[in-house]
Amino acid sequence: MQEIGGIINDLIVLGVFIYSTLLVSGKLKLNPENQEKLDAFLSKKGKWFRPVVYIGTGIFMFLLLFHVSELYLVPDNQETTTVKWTESNKKKMTQGCIENAKKSYANDPEGTTTICECTTEKIALKYTLEEFTKMNEEEMTPIIIPIINSCKDDIETE
Repeated sequence: MQEIGGIINDLIVLGVFIYSTLLVSGKLKLNPENQEKLDAFLSKKGKWFRPVVYIGTGIFMFLLLFHVSELYLVPDNQETTTVKWTESNKKKMTQGCIENAKKSYANDPEGTTTICECTTEKIALKYTLEEFTKMNEEEMTPIIIPIINSCKDDIETE
């Protein structure tokens, strides 16, 4: 039952990221006053805000798929072994992130790819696949955003 709670949390965060993606991509418009404020913000901070939104959406889509697949793969009463990241897992996470970002943010596909690869690598170094996919939204958000920002900073200093 706890897994269902994790999925619901991920769905809520994914919904926020999708809504944000629609706003920053221009697919969804706000009322004129708020749209003007959003446009002003994006003109100042949009260069890195957009990729963070798109990458965040991709990561939470990936997590949601892992949570759903775990419900069918491992019964609640069965012991699990530590699941480590494989190159295939990392590639799937990176590709999901890139594909999602491509749909919404085509202005800098090379930068988006670099951020997605960096984010996946840093997550894989710090957490096992099992640890990462079992985190709920409250645990995940404060972890992912600093990693994305760290990757962005790494790219800016190169």
